[in-house]
Amino acid sequence: MNYTLKVQEDKETGEYYIELPHGVLVSANIDIGDSIEWSMSDDNSYATLTKIDDETS
Repeated sequence: MNYTLKVQEDKETGEYYIELPHGVLVSANIDIGDSIEWSMSDDNSYATLTKIDDETS
């Protein structure tokens, strides 16, 4: 599954974020509030998102 997502900036905090489409959340078994890890490829052409198990982190 491939998506191109716009990185946005929160005007109040200055933090950056992306909005994940519903299909990505379902496919990756991610819920709102879950922690995820963002890993870039060596050439920065794509990122992999991985859900972090809060019990082991």
